Amino acid sequence: MAQILITLLICAALCAVALPRKCRAVMAAAAVGAIPLIAGLPGPARAAVPYTEYALAWQGTERHYLLRLPPHASDQPLPLVIGFHGYGDSAKEFADAAQLGMATDEASMMAAFPMSIDKKRGEQSWNATVCCGSALEKNVDDVGFVGAMIKDIAAHHALDRSRVYATGHSNGATLVFQLAALHPDWFAAIAVVAGRIGGGTPDGKNYVLPTPALPMPVMMMQGTDDPVVPYDGSRGPNDQPYLWSLSVDDAVHFWAAADRCTDSDVEPERVSRKLRLTEYKTCARGSVVKLWTIEGGDHSWPGRIFPARKGARSATDEIIAFFKQFTREAQAGEDAPGRPNAAKR
Repeated sequence: MAQILITLLICAALCAVALPRKCRAVMAAAAVGAIPLIAGLPGPARAAVPYTEYALAWQGTERHYLLRLPPHASDQPLPLVIGFHGYGDSAKEFADAAQLGMATDEASMMAAFPMSIDKKRGEQSWNATVCCGSALEKNVDDVGFVGAMIKDIAAHHALDRSRVYATGHSNGATLVFQLAALHPDWFAAIAVVAGRIGGGTPDGKNYVLPTPALPMPVMMMQGTDDPVVPYDGSRGPNDQPYLWSLSVDDAVHFWAAADRCTDSDVEPERVSRKLRLTEYKTCARGSVVKLWTIEGGDHSWPGRIFPARKGARSATDEIIAFFKQFTREAQAGEDAPGRPNAAKR
């Protein structure tokens, strides 16, 4: 056994020098995972390389994303959850903090984490029209990139296009809202934490999401004490009056109207000391609109505060459970879910 592991280490070292980046990452990580075994220590509980980085060309720029396949994935079409980090975070940081990859593993789903065009630590951002950073300043087409990424995944992996979902935090959540409004045919459902449907833009204009052409199941989570995305919306400062934001109630009413919900007199239900649930259940094509209001909640990704059969579960687990309820209807001229058009990478 020791000789085999030592050989693996030698091969990994040679691979890391001579072969392409993807091979270097996989083999080098495998060697690292073997070191505890040689030393007689327990090996890692999970795979050493849970994410694989892919690149695609989009509008003359190389864009990147991380992809994670569930253990023992077969060639049967799998659902896909796309997770968008907030401003200043990275794809990997968001994936780890939200533990989204672990949740999709358990649900036998793929997980993709797009990477923003700016790789500088603390400067990663999305162009979500009302926010944020260099992506907004440069008018980066992040919406188009996401569409290209979904096609790229479908071309190389067995993807069930009727079960593609999107979630995000803050700047990423605001982008998810835009993606769902502009391309509702891409997603079966969305879930956001601390997102905005509109507000002021840096050029002094007002922006509100366009009404989507199709109903969209939506779940929102928002803290009442969020200082970054205020629950009740905000007015811009005197020197920057355009930096105003629509409220969470505005978002709920927008999506209830977009989904043609017919519920009347919907009132928040007190679920626990920290949680209130506002839910529109009677909406077009089986869609729903849910808002989890977190009393005293801040701008962070929520933890284990959501009710479950046994105790409580995390925001991530609540989101995955929400996604499992929905499958998107196939559109005219669209290929049915099936195997990829090319071999897996």
